[in-house]
Amino acid sequence: MDIKTNGRNNVLIVDDTLENIKVLGTILMEEGFIVSVAQSGKEAIEIINKKLPNIILLDISMKEMDGIETCNRIKNDPSKKSIPIIFLTAHTELEYKKKAFSAGGVDYITKPFQKEEVLARVKTHLEMEAYRNYLEQEISIRTKELQIANKSLEVEIIKTKQAEEVLLQSQKMETVGTLAGGLAHDLNNILSGITGAASIIKYKIENHNPIENDKLLNYMETISHACSRASTLINQLLSLSRKQDIKYDIIDLNKIMKTIIEIIETSLDKTIEIIPLYYSAAAFIKGNSAQIEQVLLNLAINAAHAMTIMRPPEEKKGGKLTISLKKIITDKYFCDKYPSVKQGEYFVFSLKDTGVGIDKSIIQRIFNPFFTTKKEFIGTGLGLAISYNIIDKHSGIIDVYSEQKVGSEFSVYLPALIDNKSENLNLDVTRKIEKDTGKILVIDDEQVIRETLKEILEEIGYEIDVAENGYVAIEFYKKNVSTIKAIILNLNMPELSGKEIYEELKKINNCVKVFILTGFQFDDRLTELFELGVIGTIEKPFTLYNVYDVLHKQL
Repeated sequence: MDIKTNGRNNVLIVDDTLENIKVLGTILMEEGFIVSVAQSGKEAIEIINKKLPNIILLDISMKEMDGIETCNRIKNDPSKKSIPIIFLTAHTELEYKKKAFSAGGVDYITKPFQKEEVLARVKTHLEMEAYRNYLEQEISIRTKELQIANKSLEVEIIKTKQAEEVLLQSQKMETVGTLAGGLAHDLNNILSGITGAASIIKYKIENHNPIENDKLLNYMETISHACSRASTLINQLLSLSRKQDIKYDIIDLNKIMKTIIEIIETSLDKTIEIIPLYYSAAAFIKGNSAQIEQVLLNLAINAAHAMTIMRPPEEKKGGKLTISLKKIITDKYFCDKYPSVKQGEYFVFSLKDTGVGIDKSIIQRIFNPFFTTKKEFIGTGLGLAISYNIIDKHSGIIDVYSEQKVGSEFSVYLPALIDNKSENLNLDVTRKIEKDTGKILVIDDEQVIRETLKEILEEIGYEIDVAENGYVAIEFYKKNVSTIKAIILNLNMPELSGKEIYEELKKINNCVKVFILTGFQFDDRLTELFELGVIGTIEKPFTLYNVYDVLHKQL
């Protein structure tokens, strides 16, 4: 970029020797520079106070106030600090040069003066000063542009946040609307208790029928208890519908689960059996209780729909909804599958239903906004998308396992809050693995599961063979029955089911040791398999310790 000096050609020469002034003045004026002169430091400062030069040529050795002191005084004034000063000196010793640069000089010219050197140094520093001023102007312009852009960005962020809050509130109100029918039914039952007891009292008083004190107390107790239940129900509804600030506090997931259970027990279809399984101790995380409640309600409502309105007309409505809370320790194998998860302690909410299940071809799309498998006008298709976003902001994940005509299980992983003492604990070495031996056959149609189990089992000490379907597995076992210590068999297999494969393996070896691999913690099919002789289960998603605990205990 060619930066011109643009008329910046005012030079102040400061020297107490008139001959030096004449020589320098002649050199500079012949090149078109405008020259001012001063024969002392004091005179120079007076001239500068009246008009700022573009550059100063300052003799280092002057009487009364030398060049170093003059330079210091100029540089101490903020309005004059940026003027480039070139020292004039007959000294060539390093000590003088160091003093000149320490005082704020940008260069020096030695005496006797050489025309080419004087002009080259003066022009160079004037161009550098012009370029510095140009950069300052550009920075100022760009800074203003950035400030304007930043202001616009702040406005957009505020608008986005407001839109997100509106969307959250809208989806929350959709949830409330879905629950309203059940809540209204429960509230009517409560009101029936109040009006019934009150009408009896009123009737007896109007007809002058005596009321025994015990009966009157019973009536009053009925009314009081019903009012208390109605108050709790209304507060729960208000809590759900209220717009709240998003604050992250220390919360107990057991308490949140209890609140959700109370709500859905009174609002979901009565054909649904709700089975709560609480964590045995306090389950603390850092989060927003209202948002976690919203996620659990979304999942519970979806589960209820899968067991009622989404069933074909010929199927019986209803089923089981199991809601459980447990703690796990994630390891590197788990984190390899879920990259956003860190190694450590997590609480896991599991909501497992016995509904219609989700087709494998669409399961990857269920968290997309506006995607829904429900009938038209039932829901907006935002519930799972918003739930996913909420859990992501809590540094957690939502995982789903589903089989059509069997049901679905949604697992919500949230980082556990640990105290300072255990915060820096290396969880990789908190437990020791006692190496086991033997050969295990893994039967699973998913390659990633086979590979992950192979790596885990080899880490534990086993030799591994794998089979991707039942036919391959059965033929392999026939040829290697004497060398196989145990088998890990996926419950949900294509072609031959897990049960059918197990029955064929039993025909080959009635004492075969089989562990069932399943994504369902509570699957009615497992009961039958246990009765047939299966010795254990490994639940998906699994960790090294999960697999080790199951196998080490049984083998």
